[in-house]
Amino acid sequence: MLANEIKTNDKSTILFRGRDPLYSVCISPDGSCGLDAGGSVEMVPGIVILNQTNIKKVKFVGSAAVRIWKTETRELLALLSGHERPVVAALFVSNDKVATLSFDGDLRITCLRTQKVVQSGKKIMGRSNALVYLPKKGLLVSTMGDESVRGWDVKTGKERFVLHGHPKNFFLWSAAVHPTNEQLVTGGGYGLVIFWDLQKKKAARTIALNSAPSDLAWHPDGVRLFIATAGRLMIVDGKSGKTLNELDSEQHNLQAIAVSPDGKLVAAGGGGTVRGGASSKKNSVIHVWNVKTGRKEVRLVGHTQRVSSIVFKPDGKELLSVSFDNTLRSWQVV
Repeated sequence: MLANEIKTNDKSTILFRGRDPLYSVCISPDGSCGLDAGGSVEMVPGIVILNQTNIKKVKFVGSAAVRIWKTETRELLALLSGHERPVVAALFVSNDKVATLSFDGDLRITCLRTQKVVQSGKKIMGRSNALVYLPKKGLLVSTMGDESVRGWDVKTGKERFVLHGHPKNFFLWSAAVHPTNEQLVTGGGYGLVIFWDLQKKKAARTIALNSAPSDLAWHPDGVRLFIATAGRLMIVDGKSGKTLNELDSEQHNLQAIAVSPDGKLVAAGGGGTVRGGASSKKNSVIHVWNVKTGRKEVRLVGHTQRVSSIVFKPDGKELLSVSFDNTLRSWQVV
């Protein structure tokens, strides 16, 4: 199918417009609530980073916030603050507790009923990128800028493990959890995807790609793994690592994936182009494909900066997205 024959939907509903970039959006397990998270940071003028040893001398000013709202009425239920740096990842641990991870490695679990922090992990210096939850194991897992993968006990907040295996000096961008056996998968710089054996605390198998995987997501069948890269969305067999299909994103960089609850649709969005084009309305597009046929069903156009996170609502008909253009948007995809 030619690109100009694909349906384009430019009719989104802006649910929220803030003053800072948004990094994360997700829905509670029971579907009644949603959250969005983000923030911004700037260095205090006149202070210079001379080298790595002097980095602690730099002071920052900025903002970080997590908003909790009802999915049907959009009523704001809570506004969580306290992080010093932008919240880059957030998720529901349960219907009344959320986990938040800031850019500087500050991990917290907050009770929505009391709006108090009930657990906090050891703060790890270095950029944080992704956060996933393993409910059966009672673990939160974060990917860090020092190429480590760290597991945290949800009940105690204590660090349970630190995994190494990704190349050093490359960011870890993504993580995903298998829908049934909770196997952890991570991806990052140098194009390496690692399937971890958490009992042995080492890599079980790997997939080597030509470009860095910016996001990962399992299909509900637990067989197919979606991998977002520059210019394409890959579908691979989670056991063999064999590529099953490659879905064209029209040269757009992809940085966020969402799979519909029934597994029929997969969406991916990002910003910029593989040739170095900056994020703009033209390329900050969300692409939606039919998983079975690989056919692109629609492209969603409206964000003017990088799309950082997307999620389907439980009915699978509506998609929510957040972006560096400071907006939370809703799209009808079915």
